[in-house]
Amino acid sequence: MNCLDCGKITSIKSKARCISCANRHRNITHRGDKSYFWKGKDASYVQKHKWINQILGQATFCNEPNCSKTSNFYEWGNISGKYLRDVSDYRSMCHSCNIKMDNRKRDKNGVFIKRSCSVY
Repeated sequence: MNCLDCGKITSIKSKARCISCANRHRNITHRGDKSYFWKGKDASYVQKHKWINQILGQATFCNEPNCSKTSNFYEWGNISGKYLRDVSDYRSMCHSCNIKMDNRKRDKNGVFIKRSCSVY
């Protein structure tokens, strides 16, 4: 039997695609929310940060106005505290500014309490 994509002869008669075309097809069709392992809003903290790095790339600068700008390590920090899968809910910042932001007080739902301060 011939492969549906490339026309090569498949090694197993019941298969419609050769191994390389089947792997390529699976990688294309089962990414993101179509993945078998997709957890959506139930994804872990680490997975959401991996997702934002995949979408926006590695953070390269600090976006905080009162930062000393002396750090060489930058990361994506969550703004709202809800850890949504929303690109606008993350901001590029240095590690020390991210720690300061994460240590803010949270309400009973775990969401950051907005302060009157201009930084946070």
